[in-house]
Amino acid sequence: MTIVTSDRKPAWRAELTCETRTVPIAKETAADEQEQETATGQEQKIVEGQKEETADGQEEEVDLVRVRNDFVDIFHPNGGWVRFRVNRRKDRRLSFTDYREQQTGAAGTTGIWGTLPPQPAGKPRSLTPAGFRLELAALVGAERADEIVNSLMP
Repeated sequence: MTIVTSDRKPAWRAELTCETRTVPIAKETAADEQEQETATGQEQKIVEGQKEETADGQEEEVDLVRVRNDFVDIFHPNGGWVRFRVNRRKDRRLSFTDYREQQTGAAGTTGIWGTLPPQPAGKPRSLTPAGFRLELAALVGAERADEIVNSLMP
């Protein structure tokens, strides 16, 4: 008699994360950005005005704008990690950007004697909500993928 045992594999987990960063914007464009804030769907908040030197040595007044970035982080308990950036365009289309291809190494791309030019890094891949849902469902399951995409839809 043979006893069958099954090994349980730890599951991938997905969660929504939000990061804020501060971006300097020239004073005259900051007013235009405030008007377009409602059109882009991204939260922007002017923090304070500062003076910054331009390339020709003149000082220019700038506003520091706080921008919110949303990400979907998918991680595995054994150390695997994938991050998708959530992009909300001006016309309200939602897309997800995968930057894994940009972080691939260039080892061995210059040939045996190093005489070939190095290969450029890959380009980020942009996915529609339907494509992202399929890719996410393969890792965390269809129910969790639907839950995450639906929470991001306007």
